[in-house]
Amino acid sequence: MTTASRRVVVVGAGLAGLCAALSAREHGAEVLVLEASPRDARGGNSRFSNGSFRFAHDGLHHDGELALELLIDVASDPDAARLRIAPYTRADFRDDILRTSHNRSNPEELDLVVDTSFETLRWLRAHGVSLGFNLKFSHVQEVRSTDSTTLDPGACVAAHDSGEGLMESLFGAAEDAGVTIRYNAVLQDLLVEDGRVAGVHAMVGGRPVEERGTVVLASGGFEANPEMRRKYLGRGWDLVAVRGSRYNTGLGLTRALEIGAMPGGHWGGCHSVPTDADIPLVGDLDRSPRSERYSYADGILVNELGERFVDEGEDLFTMTYTKVGAAICDQPAGLAYQVFDARTSHNLQQHYYSHGHPTVADTLEELALAIGVPAHRFTAMVARFNEACATPTPDGLPEDLGAAPAGQPAKSHWALPIDRPPFVAYKVTSGISFTYGGITTDTDMAVLHVGGHRIGDLFAAGGVVGGLFYHNYPAAAALTRAAVCGRRAGRSAAGAPAERP
Repeated sequence: MTTASRRVVVVGAGLAGLCAALSAREHGAEVLVLEASPRDARGGNSRFSNGSFRFAHDGLHHDGELALELLIDVASDPDAARLRIAPYTRADFRDDILRTSHNRSNPEELDLVVDTSFETLRWLRAHGVSLGFNLKFSHVQEVRSTDSTTLDPGACVAAHDSGEGLMESLFGAAEDAGVTIRYNAVLQDLLVEDGRVAGVHAMVGGRPVEERGTVVLASGGFEANPEMRRKYLGRGWDLVAVRGSRYNTGLGLTRALEIGAMPGGHWGGCHSVPTDADIPLVGDLDRSPRSERYSYADGILVNELGERFVDEGEDLFTMTYTKVGAAICDQPAGLAYQVFDARTSHNLQQHYYSHGHPTVADTLEELALAIGVPAHRFTAMVARFNEACATPTPDGLPEDLGAAPAGQPAKSHWALPIDRPPFVAYKVTSGISFTYGGITTDTDMAVLHVGGHRIGDLFAAGGVVGGLFYHNYPAAAALTRAAVCGRRAGRSAAGAPAERP
């Protein structure tokens, strides 16, 4: 079969699915995308994201091939002059994923994502995605002055208008390229003939249809399925709020496993974040993307027993927020409180916290009573914590990196005392974004059988694939992975030879 005669059926219209569709179309295939949601809810989890990408680069201006000015119109960007952005090398990117994933990441997929990350961002830009500086991740932990802001180099770029802008650009590009997209199209089964996948059975608008062609699964993980969350993630996870699409129920993943796809990755792990306790139980575009509470390193986190339970200052929040989200889920009732005092409460990320409703009190006792934690235990814990903190300098930063005493978790960095009224508390819970476990692919994104061979004409990308993330996650790596692997899956499904990094 020639490349031009290929028909590719993509299941899912998030970032991975649309990148697969565009790539397959570029390589001559006829492409059909089946999206489970109605048109007004399209875009998968990617639509709920802040549109941030983690990728290797040479800094803002550089003579090399990976300069940020190749992605962003620096001359017309009003923020460019005041930003400081260090280079983020391939080694930095690789080390951050390996460090957060305890060195378990699939090395072949890791190399693919890291080594082609910048070029994939250029490809997205060529398809109409507008990129700019990611000021949402600017934070007091990162060095600031009146004249400049130093951004986290690994997550310094995001799509304009966040995930919504990212996905609308790609839907427009796909439609312009001649990709057919059907909505309310729910996968039922994979059609298998002679050991190869020949297409899918689906319900489209409530009517059964058969669509034949090479299949790319880009249907996400099982984060919106409470039964699967309870089964694989454990007690309490069936009750957490879903921050993204209600349509990521693990159906594509389940159907692949049923025909012998090899499971891979961390099935007991997921991307979860500290989020407003009043978040909608299922993704709501008006509230969910603004509900994150990432400034916990500026204060302390306490549970309903009035106890600390995590190292709030282990690292920059971009390297810890998913494990902190998981730790909150393990607390009584799956709830916690972020507590700040007047020294740091004005430094909280306003993009997120300005939409919250904090509890404010003049004393720690009053705060404890107002939020419903045992006052004596809470105030005694804060007193012990304060004794262990380093002495602040006049600018509010500690002389040294303080730590909490024995008997409670250490706070490795930014350990300032909680002693300056008024005191502020934000009630938080855990919100799930995506799951880490999935099916196994090779670097052409061909799905592997439990016997080790490829399942013919079945490819996969995005959250349905396991093996890259374990335990934790560096912020903004998931969208990069979705774009890189979705693009590779579409190329492979169209029958084009792979370009190796």
